[in-house]
Amino acid sequence: MKKKILNSIKAAIVVLALIFSFIACDKDFASIGVDVIGVDNFETDMMAYPVITFNNRVKPVQTNNLNSNLLGIYNDNLFGTTAANLVTQMSLSSASLNRGYGVNIKLDSVVLAIPYFSTIDPDEPTNEAGGNNYVLDSIYGNRGAAMKLSIFQNNYFLRDFDPDSNFEDNQKYYSNGETSEGVMIAESELESELIYSDTLNIDNKEIVLTTNNFEDPTEEEEVTSRLKPSLRIQLDTLYWREVIIDKIGELELSNANNFKEYFRGLFFKVENLTADSSMFLLDITSTTSNLTIYFKSVNEFDDQDEDGIPDTVDVDINNDGTNDNGTDSDSDGINDSSDVDQTGGVDSNSDGIDDEALNVNENTIVMNFNGNRVNIFDNTGLNASILSEIDNANNVVGDEKLYLKGGEGSMAVIDLFGGVNSPEYLEFMSHQDEWIINEANLIFYEDEIVTDEDHKNDRLFLYDLENNTPVIDFFKDTPSTTDPFNSVINHLGKRYTDSEGNKKFKIRITEHISNILLNDSTNTKLGLTLSSNVNFFDSSDLIGENESEIVKEIPSGTVLSPKGTVLHGNNSALTNKRIKLEVYYTEPNY
Repeated sequence: MKKKILNSIKAAIVVLALIFSFIACDKDFASIGVDVIGVDNFETDMMAYPVITFNNRVKPVQTNNLNSNLLGIYNDNLFGTTAANLVTQMSLSSASLNRGYGVNIKLDSVVLAIPYFSTIDPDEPTNEAGGNNYVLDSIYGNRGAAMKLSIFQNNYFLRDFDPDSNFEDNQKYYSNGETSEGVMIAESELESELIYSDTLNIDNKEIVLTTNNFEDPTEEEEVTSRLKPSLRIQLDTLYWREVIIDKIGELELSNANNFKEYFRGLFFKVENLTADSSMFLLDITSTTSNLTIYFKSVNEFDDQDEDGIPDTVDVDINNDGTNDNGTDSDSDGINDSSDVDQTGGVDSNSDGIDDEALNVNENTIVMNFNGNRVNIFDNTGLNASILSEIDNANNVVGDEKLYLKGGEGSMAVIDLFGGVNSPEYLEFMSHQDEWIINEANLIFYEDEIVTDEDHKNDRLFLYDLENNTPVIDFFKDTPSTTDPFNSVINHLGKRYTDSEGNKKFKIRITEHISNILLNDSTNTKLGLTLSSNVNFFDSSDLIGENESEIVKEIPSGTVLSPKGTVLHGNNSALTNKRIKLEVYYTEPNY
């Protein structure tokens, strides 16, 4: 018993000793903290460093690796006009490959549907009819202006692999229609046969599909489905009967490769009808994006005399002139009890036979847009004087204005500190063992010619030109896949107005600058572009590159932006609006 009491006392003493030791440590720590804070051992300050910026013309750019595709004509008040056409492969859905559908086929309709990007209107989500109200996204220009849309059968085979690499590399297709330098897709192949031509008007209305109640025509149609606003077109049935329906059961529809070789896709071409127009992004990878052929048929049947009438309803089964199967009042070969002209029933596949006599099947053949897709841009309407300024960029001392335009447009090259051999860069690197970088920002002023109306949602994108990747600050920030406009906004700051009314962008590159100073990262040249979606940072190749060129790739979000903007460069006539690099740092004061 005494031993247990003694052990308990010893344990209590150990616990008390530990508590006192923690208290002592805490007092020591607090004392150290007071000493540091009480003495001015650190100094925080800011240095502004020069930045050389100059324009760079974007050569034809790869457009077969994009998340979505542009279609339409965009007229920029400053840069001029750009048209975006689209050539796309089509693939048969797995349910439509290598199968039969019976006989007595009647083709009902052919519908092409590609959704626009849209969201439900937050202010008024529903309408009086109980449907949804939508707000369209990624529409550029005057969405009320009509255009001419023509759809052609494409006869050029969009191969997957490049023969110049012994079919080891993926084939690249470029915005001017080239497949490699100097090798073009012929216009005659893209426009081999016109299958549709009409006026295109962009509509934000919900698409409501209904079905008729054939048994009671007086009854209201029932809503079968509600779809997001789409480019939705009824196509000619005769063409698709010849091209697809007549090939059912043949090798052309037997597997995916045969079909791609047989039917090489569609070419969408737009033309202006007025001086104004619009361009839009198509949500072409959506599950509701397809071309669907709707038709009816009946199952295979015995037809002894091969007259197209099933033996079960054929009055003269063996075609010997003798009625074998009831009566035929109107001499059309069909038994009166199954003849729709006599029964007054329904004949949905137009074979003259009452649907009650044979089971009529409703069928679809579905073609998707999940093969190769290539945007082809027409830049013949761009402003020649601006293109001349861009082509005569000064890559030594920098340019007065920076012209940023998406697609096959233009961008800016940024040389921080004026280059790795500049006195400013050497001075900055001399603080390697002294500074802690708190924050570093690139400040861009927008040119006064740019208006709020067209540019309030502009986003800039910055990337490393040597490695063709975003700078490290991009990956340290928070992305938003549901709201790209508010994605990565700490790094790629949104357009804002300062207290003096200046329109500006602030791009935070703290980690990038800190790595240059403290981790011996290379001070590579940076690319600055306009982007429709900063989440799209996969690179698209530029054609015609050589070893002396600085820019070899641009982000895909830039390829998908038809817009343009103008910023003040480092040689702006307005000295207070020149681009600047602000570096905030902490330095020990000893």
